[in-house]
Amino acid sequence: DMCQNIEEYNDNQSIVMWQDAIGVALLNVFTGESVYFDSTTTPALVPSAIYQVTVSNNGTIWVADASIGLQRIVDPSGSPVITKMTVATHGIPIGNEQCYGVCQGASDSIWAMFDGGLSVTTDGGTTWTNHDTGSSPAFTYVGITDSNWDQVRGIQVDRESTNNEMLIQYIDAGDAATGQRAA
Repeated sequence: DMCQNIEEYNDNQSIVMWQDAIGVALLNVFTGESVYFDSTTTPALVPSAIYQVTVSNNGTIWVADASIGLQRIVDPSGSPVITKMTVATHGIPIGNEQCYGVCQGASDSIWAMFDGGLSVTTDGGTTWTNHDTGSSPAFTYVGITDSNWDQVRGIQVDRESTNNEMLIQYIDAGDAATGQRAA
């Protein structure tokens, strides 16, 4: 199996690679040294359906898994600590067991798309602000927020934008064969 995704690590020498239900690897492309995280490692990362991985400015690796939720790997090249994130809810429950995308935004913010809402943390995951159909401002998007959160396959936030401009990658239920919707 080939690696499905690659993300640059913040040391300018390494990359993070991941594969769906296999795990996450941190590889130094100059020395060949690597650290691998899966269900057999200590600490264990329990991957099931990895949709997206991102690396924050401080080197923390964030893993969005559609079956497990959002997991955070702090200090992956030193003394790693893996934590499953729990996002507090308000109004509409956010499904902590399903995370469909994760990306770093501006000012060290981390954005995550859960089943039921889009959430952001600016303090490394201690507190989260939820944006959903019942929040202010509300997050609504036909094809996603109408009970199709699982159609999201990843998010990309412009790290330079103070407005947190975002690209949401999703499968359009309007035309499942092509993933496109007529305008």
